[in-house]
Amino acid sequence: AAAADTSDGALAGEVLPLALRLCQDIDLSVRRDMCGQLPLLASAFGPDAAKSRLMPELVELSHDEHPAVRTAAFRALLSSARVCPAAVVQATLVPLIVEAVSTSLATLEPRIADAHLDSECQDPAIGAALSVAAELPRVIETLSICGCAEEQATHDTAPPLGRRSALAARVLRLCDRLVRLCSLALPPQLALRQHAARALPHLVRGWLAIEAKA
Repeated sequence: AAAADTSDGALAGEVLPLALRLCQDIDLSVRRDMCGQLPLLASAFGPDAAKSRLMPELVELSHDEHPAVRTAAFRALLSSARVCPAAVVQATLVPLIVEAVSTSLATLEPRIADAHLDSECQDPAIGAALSVAAELPRVIETLSICGCAEEQATHDTAPPLGRRSALAARVLRLCDRLVRLCSLALPPQLALRQHAARALPHLVRGWLAIEAKA
């Protein structure tokens, strides 16, 4: 077991610096592609590496200057929430996911009556907002509204139930607004209405889960 630990440590010492360097690549396509690899590396190298090295990099990528990278980082946040310690999920990942949903709302609300607003829109910011709307079912599930992070949490790391329920309620309110907004999309905006339809059952389950804890 000791030999295996030493081997794992040596591998992490080689792979992690390379991965972090690629996350800072000057080409946006490399940074975008690395977003999807960070959850896999977090799962492979464990909670310590995830908390100290990989998640800080993902936080930075979630604020990248290019919307395509931010969209990839958002999806990676959803995946990372399933492999990271509950304390990291609650303190670091959830606020970023909430921020992404809030930004999507603020971007789409003024444009929802625009017949040209669709998945082919050339505005990168609109495209990023549409990508968040498309991930609404995963947002609701990944944020443990149906229990994911709470099952990972230990008594030492889990926030009080009241705080977790309040956070879940805040996320659900944001998702609720985004679902309602998408449902009002004009006939040419079929994708948005489809996002709303697919998210609706997850939204109902989330509210029922919160009511059960009340």
